[in-house]
Amino acid sequence: MLQQANQRFTTKTYDCLQKHALWIPILFFFCTYVLMYLKLGIKISGDSQAYIEGAKRLLTGLPLIDIRSKRTIGYEIIVALNYGLKFGNIGVITSQVIINALATVALYDLGRRLYGRATGILAASLYVANPDVVQWTFIVMTDSVYTAGLILSCWAFYRIQMNPNSIFKLTLVAILWVYVAVIRPNGWFMLPLFVVLLIIDLMNKGSFKSVKYFLVLLIMLSALALWGPSFTGITQYNPAQQATVQQAAVPAAYGLWPVKDLYYHLLINGVVIFAYPETYIKMPISEMNAEPGYISYLLYCVKHPFDSINLFLHRIFTSIIFSRPDYSTLHNAIINLGYPIIYLLALTGVIIKKHELLTWLMISIVVVQLIIIGLTLAHYDSRYWVYVIPLITMYSSIGVIASIKLLVDKIKLIS
Repeated sequence: MLQQANQRFTTKTYDCLQKHALWIPILFFFCTYVLMYLKLGIKISGDSQAYIEGAKRLLTGLPLIDIRSKRTIGYEIIVALNYGLKFGNIGVITSQVIINALATVALYDLGRRLYGRATGILAASLYVANPDVVQWTFIVMTDSVYTAGLILSCWAFYRIQMNPNSIFKLTLVAILWVYVAVIRPNGWFMLPLFVVLLIIDLMNKGSFKSVKYFLVLLIMLSALALWGPSFTGITQYNPAQQATVQQAAVPAAYGLWPVKDLYYHLLINGVVIFAYPETYIKMPISEMNAEPGYISYLLYCVKHPFDSINLFLHRIFTSIIFSRPDYSTLHNAIINLGYPIIYLLALTGVIIKKHELLTWLMISIVVVQLIIIGLTLAHYDSRYWVYVIPLITMYSSIGVIASIKLLVDKIKLIS
């Protein structure tokens, strides 16, 4: 009797996810977003002011003088459009909600195509019900748009594989990928991953004309994004003004360094979690006379390889398991106990779908993001790791559904 009851319960649970539960992510979306809005409202951070100022300069025809504005001009265009239409910050947040809603649909479609409808429903639900991810939608910052952009880029990657000879779709994909790259600088490190894997797929399918067209278009769009703003006068990099901007922003908040090159100082000061001094690691004293910069960074790592690697690994670990001293006990418990299970289930999903090119794209994105974190910092608010959590939980969903299927099959065999 007990075995039959367990079988009925497990089978009904799976059938519910498979057939009748599309309303679950929709319900989660509205509930989580409403609750998060009631808790946070519309938040403006220190970085928000830079984006808003950049947007206002775009609207008034003044050049962007902060080099960061050039790197995030895609986001500042979104802010500028809303300010230009007199929607203000409410419009910016509404735009972010809409973009994340599109990403939710894309994540559902990806999960559905990879491993069935139940996987899509679960992947979308985990995305919209995760407060660590959703909270960024209500802050005027690049993070939620960039996270959604990564999801949409993966969805576009998967869909273009089905119709690689469509010039129209290739054009849309190229525009999307380059636009995501100008939302956050991380995007430029992710772009080659998408391009290389897509070209491999196109060449394997004999779509050589598509490869040529796509590469030419991508190079043109990338050149436009990288040098177009400077060439047209939209951005005017002024080193003196930039130094003033950085020196005003960073030491005032964290009291560590007069910055010429931020990441070099983060390295020699042993910064693990930004703004949590108790996590910093004592590093060997730098004996170099060279000016701070990327060369000095590299030379220091070469001279002190074990200390540098130890610092990088600490940053990576404290991002993957991102509990923080100022989080609640419950929040930290969920992170410390729940996320290892999520990662284990994601590994199961990766093994199941190891023959999919999308799987290798996802692995590459996660690895590159971990390298970026290791070389820079683990942020106090964990946002640098949030970018890849939805992709990881999509593969966790595959692991969950596969486990349920296996359990159902075993119960059927026993009975």
